[in-house]
Amino acid sequence: MSEFRISTGQVFDNIRDRLQETTGDLNRTWDRIAEGTRLSQPADDPLTAVRLQGISREQVADSRYLENSASLDALLAREDNTLTAYGALLQRCRELILQAANGAMDPASLRAIAGEVQGLTDGVASVINSRGPDGRYLFGGFRDDQAPVLQKTDGSWVVNNDDPGQRQVTIAQGWQMLANDTAVELCFRINDGQGGTFNLLDALGSLHNLLLAPGEDTNEQLNQSLQAVDQGLNQVFRVQTEVGTRQHIMAISNESLDQRQLYAEQLAGELGDLDYAAAMTQLNREMTALEATRKSVVQLAGLSLFDYL
Repeated sequence: MSEFRISTGQVFDNIRDRLQETTGDLNRTWDRIAEGTRLSQPADDPLTAVRLQGISREQVADSRYLENSASLDALLAREDNTLTAYGALLQRCRELILQAANGAMDPASLRAIAGEVQGLTDGVASVINSRGPDGRYLFGGFRDDQAPVLQKTDGSWVVNNDDPGQRQVTIAQGWQMLANDTAVELCFRINDGQGGTFNLLDALGSLHNLLLAPGEDTNEQLNQSLQAVDQGLNQVFRVQTEVGTRQHIMAISNESLDQRQLYAEQLAGELGDLDYAAAMTQLNREMTALEATRKSVVQLAGLSLFDYL
């Protein structure tokens, strides 16, 4: 009697273990069918699971790079528009200088031109102190939380921060792009054509003073002002060209990232998508095994001691 109870208990334990194992296999297969994935847990295929995890990390990183590029592209587009406005102001200054150089201009006319030059100078400073949608200054460099240029009480213009470096944004692995340009290069380090630099805002201020109080060498000084404005325009065009180049490079980078994303999705699909025909075959096999195990339990439960006597 004791031996019978022990052997029966062992049989029940074995069948119970088998039942749990078969039920677990069946549930995992159902999960894969419901999710459309071949792997419901890493243990199903450790090597493939590791590859899928790597692909997922790459996709997350590439998505972040694309987001960075989108934000940077919007910022550079705003800068490009701002530089266009800057160039338009300088172009108007150039026209006024040529107008003032006309020998028929009387002092009253020159004063009127001086008033417009003053307004244009203020406009240039305002453009250089432009802010983005986030309230940060476009041309502030690393210190984009304060206005880049400031006018002193004596009328001269100075850089308002001590850190005009250019920020960088990562647009792809190991690839960074300049995110902004600075007031220093746009206003305070204009090439004078002779190996030196000058402050464009102060040059416009000198032009204003000249028009208010012309002298014997007015034409010569107007010619110098014209050269200064032309150099300023060249600098604006150069920076604007660089901005366009960055946008073009980002477009190429983004196209490459989009292709990588597409390839990663296809590869992940090939590795992880479910073969439904094979899954249904496996499901039927597991259901058959589960049913056989259940019948074994029923048959064993129906036995009595008298069946063994």
